[in-house]
Amino acid sequence: MTPEKNQKRSEMKFWKYSISLAIFATIVCSCSSVFLDEIPPLSEQEIKLIEKMGGKLLPDGNIAIGQVTIDRRSMEVSFQAEVNMEEGELEVLICTPNGREHESLLISEIDPFHLQLAMILAGGENGHRISGENSNQGSLFSIDVDTGSARHPIEKWLRDRRSKGERKDDQWVFVGSNFTHDGTCLAKEEGNIANIWSFGNTILDNPSEDAIYDDIFEVFSGRLPERGTKLTVHLKLIKK
Repeated sequence: MTPEKNQKRSEMKFWKYSISLAIFATIVCSCSSVFLDEIPPLSEQEIKLIEKMGGKLLPDGNIAIGQVTIDRRSMEVSFQAEVNMEEGELEVLICTPNGREHESLLISEIDPFHLQLAMILAGGENGHRISGENSNQGSLFSIDVDTGSARHPIEKWLRDRRSKGERKDDQWVFVGSNFTHDGTCLAKEEGNIANIWSFGNTILDNPSEDAIYDDIFEVFSGRLPERGTKLTVHLKLIKK
């Protein structure tokens, strides 16, 4: 079997797995549609599925997959990161330590595959960066950053070199990673979590037309805390 066929087989297996997660997500997310004093408990079977993914049910009723958390009330996906750059051109929004640190705004030690699973459980569907004749665009998410003293859209830290202002588009598309024949997550191998310049494997990508250029955005110097500042990244599904 050729490497191409092996990869397609692996992608098909993950796609089927994603479908089962999407069905499970309707149960996990059911409490988000109405106000409840308590989060509905999960069944033993649902808890086992979470554990099979390497996750766990937290004491507060929320779900953790590795270092990624799903808030079952707000249906936000969150994880820890830190400021990686205070100035300079940007091609990557968030990377891991083995990614392109020299051109990434934030850095996080999460496993990109865990984020992909969490985003599916939060109701997202991975797809293409943009819609085509025979292709569907992935779900759109907003990204906020919370330094503890303030929370705001991550776009406030991105300066558009054309307009001299902050990035206006506040959406990021859930594309999800490809996988090798042995199940290796390529976004993890390449160290990408969210890209500004659409290149390689990543979990979140830039859905805008400017994604094909690598020299449009830079750090909005003066707006960020110093490099190394810890923060929380919040992802929220944008419902159509």
